[in-house]
Amino acid sequence: MSAERRKRVLLITYYWPPAGGSGVQRSVKFTKYLREFGWEPIIFTVRNGEYPERDQTLIRDIPEDIEVVTAPTYEPYAIFRALTGHKQHVNANLFHNRQKKGVISRLLFWIRSNLFIPDARIGWLIPAKRRLNTFLRQESVDAIISTGPPHTVHLIAASVSKKFSIPWLADFRDPWTGIDYFDKLALTSAARRLHQRLEYRTLTQADSVITVSPFLQKMLEGISHRKVHVITNGFDEENFIHKRPAPDTRFTIVHMGMLGGARDHRIFWQALATLAQHDQAFHEALEIRLYGKVDAGILEAVPPVLARNTSLEHYVPHAVVPKILQRAQLLYLPIHDCAIDAGFLPGKLFEYLAARRPIISIGPVHGDAANVIRSLQAGVTVHYTDLDALIHYFRERFQAYQDHIPFEASSSLAQFSRRNLTAALADLLNTHLPTPSSHGTSPG
Repeated sequence: MSAERRKRVLLITYYWPPAGGSGVQRSVKFTKYLREFGWEPIIFTVRNGEYPERDQTLIRDIPEDIEVVTAPTYEPYAIFRALTGHKQHVNANLFHNRQKKGVISRLLFWIRSNLFIPDARIGWLIPAKRRLNTFLRQESVDAIISTGPPHTVHLIAASVSKKFSIPWLADFRDPWTGIDYFDKLALTSAARRLHQRLEYRTLTQADSVITVSPFLQKMLEGISHRKVHVITNGFDEENFIHKRPAPDTRFTIVHMGMLGGARDHRIFWQALATLAQHDQAFHEALEIRLYGKVDAGILEAVPPVLARNTSLEHYVPHAVVPKILQRAQLLYLPIHDCAIDAGFLPGKLFEYLAARRPIISIGPVHGDAANVIRSLQAGVTVHYTDLDALIHYFRERFQAYQDHIPFEASSSLAQFSRRNLTAALADLLNTHLPTPSSHGTSPG
């Protein structure tokens, strides 16, 4: 860049390494590539967050001299652990289940639903605003991005954006009131209205709104009556530039990431059990490898005929994921079975695509994920109840495996590379640059 001061963007995110999982990767990859497009990222994150997963390997993607600003939070999960005797970090999804047994658990669920709005990270709001008010009086930035959930980040961004007259982009990785578990919360009518007001205010006050799929774009545009931009998740091409490993010698079906709840599709197991019972060669060659957190109920329900074919590894560092995917004979992508299933474009889909191995997805056949898979000829999507179609595809892929027929993967993936997606974000940031005369304005 020239001697002129580099443009600076403040990225407000709760999830930041050592946090692991899919949510943190979007922020990390934007940070990795923003400098190539003229923007210097400054990270604002939580000092003492509760993370369901941790992955130190993600730190490798962060430039060493990136400035990280933090503020502490007051987490309700610490109180939950004290009251219930839990010693481990608590998954935020725990508070989404109204069926939890016990008076204390039901009470905590009601409290979580009605007093922690917009989410259980609201204890970060006041410390974050205080820290950023101090920081922004001393340092100038050209734009702010808040990426949620948790949607508390948008409330933080709204406050400092208004106070310091800084353009603000609100990034919705998931919807707010449209999320699949929202209607399962024990909400009073007043709490529901407050969620709706905060959501509408965020969508209409932000200078730009970003989301991750066309379906969610339409949902948010329907609420806000304004333009919403789509910047999908993607894959980092640098993770896939090494020599491709040879495919597994066995017929491996791999699922990467959390598996449970609305992604628990029993026809997956039915189809494989049917084939294993009627085809000895299939049974002997089959390996089902699950990487990540899997609900105990799923493992308990694995058909006996598949018990020895199924393995579980609770968590693997993201750095080793590409090779696992590239070696698989088939990649399994279950989509949530819920009201907004058509809008799910899981982050793992793009790494599946980059692995260039066939994908079998169970979900809405005209959803956003199915459209991407179909357009790139990357595999097949079958409906949640279409057992015959699922069996047929497993048979087809097993025959190709036996005959050593290579999978012809699409090469048209550039639109989903993290570098190109960051370029789109930088272009959007550039549209909101203030005039030179108003550069770095802050209240006295």
